[in-house]
Amino acid sequence: MQIDLDLYTKLATLAPSAAIQQDNISEDKGATRIAFLRQATDLDLMLNGDSAITTVTYLVEVGAEDIDACQTVKDQIRALNGFVGTMGSTIVKGAFVNDITGEYIPKMLNADEGFYIEALEIDFLY
Repeated sequence: MQIDLDLYTKLATLAPSAAIQQDNISEDKGATRIAFLRQATDLDLMLNGDSAITTVTYLVEVGAEDIDACQTVKDQIRALNGFVGTMGSTIVKGAFVNDITGEYIPKMLNADEGFYIEALEIDFLY
């Protein structure tokens, strides 16, 4: 989907120091990383069959060896909360960011011991 690419580009703009990947988690231990995964897509239709609003939910995992770096990148991504406007070629009608770190089970590998993990859920309406 085009919104996947637009989100990738937006994350690279918000957190330029982080390595960003979609649908997998980097095993590079030295870098702050962002991994995002599209969880759900809901397409609302009008009674006449025209499309209305599409809602896409992303899970975003931020990992770093330094807790301050991890929380800084998370805060940079949280700036998307309340975003309305153009993101790449997607016209976003609303973006909502929720911190789910407390209830999130990290997708960590054995090689990732020592990483601090923060998790966000982002809903885009477009």
